[in-house]
Amino acid sequence: MAKRKELNKGLVLVLGVLVGLGGLAFVVYKVTTNLNREDPVAKMAEGDAAFALAEDPEEKDRAGKYKAAIRAYSEALKAADKEATPEMFIACARAYFGAVAHDPKLSSLKRQEYWGRTSNFVNQALKLDPTNIDALRLQVDMDWGEVMRGSRQDRTPDYRSFVVLTSQLIEQSPDAKTYFRRGVAYARQIIRDEANAPLAEADFRKAVELEPTNSFWRIEGLIAFLENEDRGDEAEEAYLSAIE
Repeated sequence: MAKRKELNKGLVLVLGVLVGLGGLAFVVYKVTTNLNREDPVAKMAEGDAAFALAEDPEEKDRAGKYKAAIRAYSEALKAADKEATPEMFIACARAYFGAVAHDPKLSSLKRQEYWGRTSNFVNQALKLDPTNIDALRLQVDMDWGEVMRGSRQDRTPDYRSFVVLTSQLIEQSPDAKTYFRRGVAYARQIIRDEANAPLAEADFRKAVELEPTNSFWRIEGLIAFLENEDRGDEAEEAYLSAIE
């Protein structure tokens, strides 16, 4: 009986040592992991620097700079892990979005992959902060591209969803470009419902009001709308007021 007790004590001691060693190994692993982990702040700064160069029209290797930004931002997200912020996801989304727009060597398959990643990162940002202005603005930019592509390819884009999205952005941060884009979405639904006509006109006029010196909003928006509505006199008046 005494021997059994001594044996049990020995087993307990051994188990205690093993548990202690396991705990120590875990601590060492965590410390080593943290030491080897990239600094997300430093990686974000690295990505920002590359992205700034990529956005410069004079930069000769814009595609390379976008890739460098993507790499740095991706490493920042990995390092931040569960502490990643909406701004990190947005930065990564912008880099992918820029690569799609400015890298002519991207294959159609790669372009589709980058587009999907852009959308995923925007969704991640909006999941963390549903009212994030930068994420909403980037989502509008993406959907605007889809609206334009659908129009050129004889597909009917989802204008209603686009109106909802742009309305969200306008409610929080109104600007001429978004009013113009929503006006286009309203105008292209006039053929199905004339009630969209005054909504389109109001948006085109608002865009002009916000940026009266921007001829694009006036000519491609308001004047084009008035001409399509057979309101030539008003279109001419809008044109003359622009050149006065």
